[in-house]
Amino acid sequence: LGPRLAVVTAVEVGLMFFLGVSVGELLGWRGIDRLLAGAIVAISSTMIIAKVFAETQPPRGLRDLVYGVLVMEDLVAIVLIVLFTGMAAGNGLTTSQLGEQLGRLVLFLAVLLVAGLLVVPRAMRYTARLKRPETTLVATIGVCFLFALLAQEAGYSIALGAFIAGSLIHESGLSRHIDELIRPVRDMFAAIFFVAVGMLIRPEALAEHWVAIVVLVPVVWVGKTIGVTTGAFLTGHGLITSVRAGMTMSQIGEFSFILAGLGLTAAGSTGALYPVAVAVSVVTSLSTPWFARLAEPVALTLDRRLPRPLQTVVTLYGSWVELLRQSPATSGAWQRIRRNVLYMLVDAVAIAGLIIGTSVAEERLVASLGERLGLAVPAARIAVLALGGLFAIPFGIGLVAAARRMATQVAESPMPPVPKGKVDQAQAPLRTLLTSVELGVVAALCIPLLT
Repeated sequence: LGPRLAVVTAVEVGLMFFLGVSVGELLGWRGIDRLLAGAIVAISSTMIIAKVFAETQPPRGLRDLVYGVLVMEDLVAIVLIVLFTGMAAGNGLTTSQLGEQLGRLVLFLAVLLVAGLLVVPRAMRYTARLKRPETTLVATIGVCFLFALLAQEAGYSIALGAFIAGSLIHESGLSRHIDELIRPVRDMFAAIFFVAVGMLIRPEALAEHWVAIVVLVPVVWVGKTIGVTTGAFLTGHGLITSVRAGMTMSQIGEFSFILAGLGLTAAGSTGALYPVAVAVSVVTSLSTPWFARLAEPVALTLDRRLPRPLQTVVTLYGSWVELLRQSPATSGAWQRIRRNVLYMLVDAVAIAGLIIGTSVAEERLVASLGERLGLAVPAARIAVLALGGLFAIPFGIGLVAAARRMATQVAESPMPPVPKGKVDQAQAPLRTLLTSVELGVVAALCIPLLT
């Protein structure tokens, strides 16, 4: 599920981060507060959704999709916490420091998983052979808290350690038995969580920041629904499942509190985000059970009422994605696709290098042109930017050309060839699909560069 879920998470988190930053700018917040607002609204609540799913018992496809995206979001949240911790201290975070932090994270995960796989499943099977439920329960909670503590000592979220502990315990083959044992403890901690969140609410803070709360709540509802639905549909999960996943994930939760808490000590922050995050979380959490129950009727109604041409495109797209997934990855078509992806990445890196180089050397080049050619500062600045754009044009043309070739190969790879003399019934939808893939690939590469 990894690659598909990564796409869903990228679409949803990217959209929500953009919306959060835009709302912060609209409300006149400072730079770090705007960035924190984008991060806060991007991460959904695993605790809330787990509780809702325990009551509604959704189909496995929907459950796997939502939990997979939640795990990806948690990993994104950990990276964001690393970034904002440096910013909160007023030190910033250089590229080398970011690379070092990500390298430490990967190394930590690798060590924890390898060592855990050697010890935890065997230890749990040995404990289960004692046939004492209370011993198994205590051992399970002990493993969970141990890995949470290790993650905290390494500077990461306790949720990451607990998730790894659960994955390792699952490898013991005792997950059904342990799930029954641990359910009362889980319910107790769920109750504590909700009460603790309620205790964070300060009425005077709500009255002070009511405008931000009123704006951000619908942003979370609408933005997350659209983001998750779009990403899930693009990766072939089907319209109904995609809509249900989007409506289920329309809330923020525990990681948002951690990120908002960084704003309390951040240099240059007003500290107003924490009560706002708590209030938005409470409102969106209370609405989640209703959204989850309404998701299926809404998805079915939307599927029935789509215009017939759009229904045809949706059906064809789902079939095309499924065929694409089943296509052998060793075929010549896939080798050509990978080659064009490499060309696109090279062109994108070259354009990014030109943008960064022009930005870094802009003031020096402007001063040099002013001295040698006698140009005024505005004219010299335009000349420098035009020169950088001129050098980027060949790479831009190459990027678009490679994207068009790749889109054609991706769209046609799962389609069987039509014998000569016969009508190709899929020609019209294939042309539409080609255009959509081309635009999507170019936008996915160009928007980050332009931003």
